[in-house]
Amino acid sequence: MKSSGGQSQARMRVLNYGGAEQYADIPAASGWTQVTINNVHVTNGKATVAFSSIAGANQWLLVDDVSFSDTAPLPPAEYQRELEAQPVSVSAGDSQTNYTDSVTGATFNALNANAAGDYAQYTINVPQPGTYAVYVKNRVASNKGIYQLSVNGINVGTAVDQYAAASGYTDSSLGNVTISAAGIQTFRFTVTGKNAASSSYSLGLDNLTLIQQ
Repeated sequence: MKSSGGQSQARMRVLNYGGAEQYADIPAASGWTQVTINNVHVTNGKATVAFSSIAGANQWLLVDDVSFSDTAPLPPAEYQRELEAQPVSVSAGDSQTNYTDSVTGATFNALNANAAGDYAQYTINVPQPGTYAVYVKNRVASNKGIYQLSVNGINVGTAVDQYAAASGYTDSSLGNVTISAAGIQTFRFTVTGKNAASSSYSLGLDNLTLIQQ
């Protein structure tokens, strides 16, 4: 930019990018001077860069070599959902209950299942499409079964055995899932069986984490 200075307004502006208009005032400069607006988070696939000058006689503004560039990647989106707080439905003849761990104080959702094929299904909002790594925090115990997670009807990862001789929590990394459109997604935990040492087919589910890849 070059500018005579003295204008009541001399600005570079960015707008129509999915957020509030931002601007930078242009200083008086007889030599070429770079003017920058940082941290423009484009969310709708476009942006308008504009220049305005409210000037009197013999006041002027020159513009050259405009660029719009990505200076730093945004951090990956990460969504953690406490399953006991999500809308849930279960297979016919089964029930679900929220329990509070007497030792840790953590709350988890339990599917009181009776057989392989029973399930707990959660409807979870994912605000933006993309490919996500899926992690589940399991409540393990001597009465827990084995489950397979599916997202929108597609299996994710391998079956997870929640049996443990001592009660506690474990984290399972189930691989990646691609969410094609933002909004409500269906996460179903289907019982596939139980460990020979387990006393029932029930499941204990604490939280679900999605990390964009």
